[in-house]
Amino acid sequence: MLTFIDTFSVGLDEMPRRDQRNPLKVLAVMEKAGRFSTFEASANQTIARTVTDLMRGPWVESYVPDSYKGKPEIGGTVGPDQDTYPWTYVRITDAGYAALGQQR
Repeated sequence: MLTFIDTFSVGLDEMPRRDQRNPLKVLAVMEKAGRFSTFEASANQTIARTVTDLMRGPWVESYVPDSYKGKPEIGGTVGPDQDTYPWTYVRITDAGYAALGQQR
């Protein structure tokens, strides 16, 4: 018997609340993971507010990966032609990297 356990978290909802209030700490998790889920971004008002502010600001942008547009991935496989729910895929902008003290 094969058991598959899926998780919809990259760690935002597991951060202490004081860190969830800090946009740079949340941005660092987003930069490392490249995505976050709807479930963790709405786990509580603290993280929901910080993620909303980040997504409205100049530090991060969302996108749909090519694999979700029915285009070939590396290796030639083609992903489903669908949205990415519950995931939001993110790219850190130049302004975001500057805020983190990094270069792209």
